[in-house]
Amino acid sequence: MHTKNSPPNSETRRNMSWLRPLVQQQDMTGADRQWAARYGVDDVLRYSRGSNVIGIEAGSYGRVVSRNLEHNLLTVERPDRAQVTYDPRRLVGVSVYRESEQPFAVGDRLQFTAPDKTIGVANRELAVIERLSPAGNLTLRLERGRRVQFSVAENRHFDHGYAMTSYSAQGVTADRVLINADVTAHAGLVNARFAYVAISRARTDAMIYTNDSAAIEARFGNELSKTSALESSPSLEPRLDRGPGLAL
Repeated sequence: MHTKNSPPNSETRRNMSWLRPLVQQQDMTGADRQWAARYGVDDVLRYSRGSNVIGIEAGSYGRVVSRNLEHNLLTVERPDRAQVTYDPRRLVGVSVYRESEQPFAVGDRLQFTAPDKTIGVANRELAVIERLSPAGNLTLRLERGRRVQFSVAENRHFDHGYAMTSYSAQGVTADRVLINADVTAHAGLVNARFAYVAISRARTDAMIYTNDSAAIEARFGNELSKTSALESSPSLEPRLDRGPGLAL
């Protein structure tokens, strides 16, 4: 799902900075995280619980430097450069990320990909960059109007805020919304609930783009729960017009 606002102009783009946020959390199940083979060298790990025995503090980060697949061991470098080796089956509460170098500029829309209590922002909260220094210090204006400041050295959980999944967009609103509805996706992903959540994000305009304008009507009528939000709010049911995209 894409949310729209005015993109930065060409002058602003010339003054962009390259930052390295942690935005690509790996799609790993709890079972996957027990096996060294599922990790990659340079993966960044966050330990929500940690372990005194292994020597990893709760809330700290580490970078995978090597794997021993035969004995199912990971060697991770801590922020103090010390290395620890452990069997990933001995730890729980581990989140896996990869760094992704991306260009950012004043005027860009940004979304937080994790909550940050120090500056009072929620997961998936949106903001616009007002100031950006070469050292990675940002001043943002949140959608609710408040301004916050942080350094990339202190918070790396953010991404561009022009596209997000329907699930992540719950609670978010935008003036215009572009919805990608692929009928080949699993029925658990594109259905009546998906349609309601995605369409209701828009304040003034929503457009649905699909690879099959006939089949999408049936998909949007597919209920996976006993009572759907569309049933309780008939006025929000999508009106489907034929064409390259489905206009609402």
